[in-house]
Amino acid sequence: MVAPTTHSIRVLPPKAGPKAEPTAANLIASLIHPERKASLWTVEFSPDGHRLFTSGYPSGIVQIWDPASRKEITRIETPPGYRGSAEYALLSPDWNTLYVPVEKRSVHAVERDGKQLHRIEYTGQVRVWDVPSRKEKASLQPAVGTAPVYARLAPGGRLLVCIERPGYDTSNPAPKDVTVVWDLATGKKRKLSDGFAIPSFFPDGKTIAARVADYDSKTSAVKLIDLVCGKELAKVTSADRSRRTGQWSPFSLVERRRPRSRCGFLMPGRWWTAAG
Repeated sequence: MVAPTTHSIRVLPPKAGPKAEPTAANLIASLIHPERKASLWTVEFSPDGHRLFTSGYPSGIVQIWDPASRKEITRIETPPGYRGSAEYALLSPDWNTLYVPVEKRSVHAVERDGKQLHRIEYTGQVRVWDVPSRKEKASLQPAVGTAPVYARLAPGGRLLVCIERPGYDTSNPAPKDVTVVWDLATGKKRKLSDGFAIPSFFPDGKTIAARVADYDSKTSAVKLIDLVCGKELAKVTSADRSRRTGQWSPFSLVERRRPRSRCGFLMPGRWWTAAG
């Protein structure tokens, strides 16, 4: 047996932290996001400058502020978590509707031809909120067994380009993504292209330049696609496998200000127009 003893422990006061100082002399105020570890990837003023839209990543929290009073007007808490893009919160031009692609992944061990493999399964939907009431509306449902991993709203807000990803085995080089377009007025969708096609929109909102990578052949191409009818207007393929056009960055779409001006897009050393 050991006899009990009593000891005194001196508790030191916490060290003083750094003095709070403004980051700049002209700092007016801070609009606080509730999840302090989140990053604010989207910060956008309304056309009249009276509202400010922000979205946190990976918090999933969307906020609308009154910059004049520095008060929060609206908060919508979408599902948190890491996604295919940090720019996940898609606000309609009239600021009345919010679209958020939500994906869920699960990994399962499978055996095929005597080999142990892992299969990644996808589910999800594009969730929709009415911003003024903060009430959720009916979701946009992708094809069965797929999830929306990336989405972009066209100018005007009627069309939504979305990339649907199906489940795949990890032994495959890449999933077989499909790019579709939703007509938000009718609730119908149409296939645009195979592959992960990141869109850059022409000003009219009816045409995109999409960069599509083919992992199997290790090549890539740029497609001009009419969003209204789904017709492929032109295609530029990278002939040199060592010089793929890339995948993740959208193209710069510009309008030439000269006689017979045409809207087109830029590639290294080349200029392409919507007319080809």
